[in-house]
Amino acid sequence: MSYNFDSSINEIGNLASGVYKYDFDEDSSLATPDYISGWMQNNMGELNILIHTDYEGENPNMGDEEQAIYRQLFLKEYYKKLGRKLLNSAFGTTTETTVASEGSSFQTSDWTELREGDSVIKRQASIASPSTKVSASKQYASLSTEAELTLKDLLYKYNSGKSNPIQVAGNDAPI
Repeated sequence: MSYNFDSSINEIGNLASGVYKYDFDEDSSLATPDYISGWMQNNMGELNILIHTDYEGENPNMGDEEQAIYRQLFLKEYYKKLGRKLLNSAFGTTTETTVASEGSSFQTSDWTELREGDSVIKRQASIASPSTKVSASKQYASLSTEAELTLKDLLYKYNSGKSNPIQVAGNDAPI
């Protein structure tokens, strides 16, 4: 499925389409252009704070540098959220307690098979084992860190390029 937004009609939608197409390889299982566009609409204030601007609306008239910064801001937050969600699904699920034949209780997250006398209790792993989810979560954390480093670099270049100190008193230095 391909999403095409006309930048003259919806600049944020066009930016979201670019993120979807180039950063996620149009894999709709990660994020849809509507999700990305909605996130960007709702979090434009964070961009404004980082680059000292007052963008708003669907057509904020951003330049290429601002769009690159906003893209990295989205990726940093998205991968961080995805990693936390995956890690939470590995360890944050409710822990069930099973009572064995002698009346002692065990948490199911601590064992996979329990034998006591003639009783055998087995715990089946769900979709993926916690170690697989932790490994994938680490990959998302790495992607988030990479996006954050790129974001910091872009912000440094952008803000230092936009700052033009003006001498307000005294004599100018000779050239």
